[in-house]
Amino acid sequence: MFDEAAYDMTDFALRESAAFEADNKLLVHFEMRPHLDKPKTKAEGRPIFSPREYVNIIVPGDRHNIVCRPVSDLDRRRFPRQYAAFKNNVEQNTSGTPLDTVPWITREQVEELKFFKIKTLEHLAELSDINAQKFAGIQKLRQKAKDHIERAKLDAPAAALQEELRTRDIKIAQQEKLLTELAAKVDALTPNVKAAKAG
Repeated sequence: MFDEAAYDMTDFALRESAAFEADNKLLVHFEMRPHLDKPKTKAEGRPIFSPREYVNIIVPGDRHNIVCRPVSDLDRRRFPRQYAAFKNNVEQNTSGTPLDTVPWITREQVEELKFFKIKTLEHLAELSDINAQKFAGIQKLRQKAKDHIERAKLDAPAAALQEELRTRDIKIAQQEKLLTELAAKVDALTPNVKAAKAG
């Protein structure tokens, strides 16, 4: 005989699987995407991205009904077959600043460097002399990457302070707006109170 907790779990599992039956009609694709790592970005003073699992859910025939979001535990349970296929073929990703987000690196340079598994600004800056010999003109690009990272580290405290000041200014502006609205409401009620006292 099932106890009450076991029955609740079985009932939940049955309801969950029934809810997922219609999911067989969906096009589902899991992938790794660079996701902005806010704490690292703030500390380094430049955009730092870390790999994160995303799921794309498409309703066939409805080009406006596309969901793209970070993967949740529910997504893993909801689409176990697609998730398992994704995990078996997943490429190892590394965190850092993707080369295609660096404005002074051309698209052609990004593609050439990616071919050689140099995918981030950090990879480029840390490229060994031996590997750098394989590329024409890479020394200048590598030095520029090193300089960019160093400059960003030096500018990080000032950038963080600017962000804090901007956030503070937004809060002050919101508070001032609220106070103005409250003052207007008080002013609108004041003649009615005076009239009621006089009468």
